Amino acid sequence: MNTALDSTRFLSTKELSKLLGIAEGTLRQWRSSEVGPKWHKLRGSVRYDKTDVENFLHESERIPSVRAHMEEHLVSVSSQR
Repeated sequence: MNTALDSTRFLSTKELSKLLGIAEGTLRQWRSSEVGPKWHKLRGSVRYDKTDVENFLHESERIPSVRAHMEEHLVSVSSQR
């Protein structure tokens, strides 16, 4: 395991915003509400560890309900007509 800090390991708010397609303001709101990925404050600069972002995305994964699956199926069938 590489213990040296890798500059590409950390993302700025702007970089994460672009990567996820989420507004920077939303990420700021998530930080203040403590609902987004873990973040670090390094001398006044917010950084996200890519591993923490990946974990957050994995934990946020949802399996569609049966109802959502059926509605999706109905939409796809009706669009084929």
